[in-house]
Amino acid sequence: MRPLSYSSISLYQQCPLLYKLRYVDGLKPKPRAPLSFGDSLHKALEFMYDIKVPPPPPLKKILAYYRQNWVREGYDSEEEEKRYFDYGKEVLTEFYNKNIKDFKLPMSVEGDYIIDIGAIKLRAKIDRIDRLEKGIEIIDYKSNANPITIDKLKESQQLAIYQMVVELQLGVRVERLTYYQLRTQIPISTERYSDDKVEKIRDEILSIADKIRNEEFDARLNDYCPCDFPHLCPYFKDKYPAEKTGVLEDIEGRATIKEVVEKYVRMREEAKGVEERLEELKDIINKYCD
Repeated sequence: MRPLSYSSISLYQQCPLLYKLRYVDGLKPKPRAPLSFGDSLHKALEFMYDIKVPPPPPLKKILAYYRQNWVREGYDSEEEEKRYFDYGKEVLTEFYNKNIKDFKLPMSVEGDYIIDIGAIKLRAKIDRIDRLEKGIEIIDYKSNANPITIDKLKESQQLAIYQMVVELQLGVRVERLTYYQLRTQIPISTERYSDDKVEKIRDEILSIADKIRNEEFDARLNDYCPCDFPHLCPYFKDKYPAEKTGVLEDIEGRATIKEVVEKYVRMREEAKGVEERLEELKDIINKYCD
């Protein structure tokens, strides 16, 4: 079984069938503006903090890096993309001005950690880890528009998983966990989660892993229905037939019409080359026989 992560675990809890489509069948979701926007901001902040010695790059270089690594997929129009891009520059500028004065070299930036729990591997990719006087702080950037409440933070499965993974792999006590809300520049923090809460989440992860092994992939209605694959869902397939989604079935699996056309053109070119080579070999054989 592939390593589980907060993303895959929460997706299984949302809909086991969607987990299967994404992580077993390998289907890719449609790119969306908010996700591309968040990815672009994360890349720029990684560039700011992932340095060997202070000071961090100046704002001008950070914004240049942001422009060069801008993720363009998922926007409905050039106008929408420009609005997001310009807003991202404002967000990064505000972030820089607020944090540059007290800038400290982090312990880790975009750290990728994997631990064993039971018979499975659990993975956590963490935006930033800062050192405290005692212990460490885990920081996760949030670029979504909806503000996060303190109640939601205290019940966060994501940060509890991060705490579990970091403490087991690094052997350092997590003292504080923070969601940094980029749109408002407001960090919201909580003290470490209790051992009981972490243990409860650990048991839930192991239970989910057992269900995945047993191929329990029933569809589950939820607030995010329909997903990107409604024609494969028993609740929506009659309303969203495959031909209306731009997805076709071929002998190699699912593909969009654009991908099918590109495959056809590529194979035709390859076939043309093979036919030309066959003619050459045919001439050689005929000359030999003559």
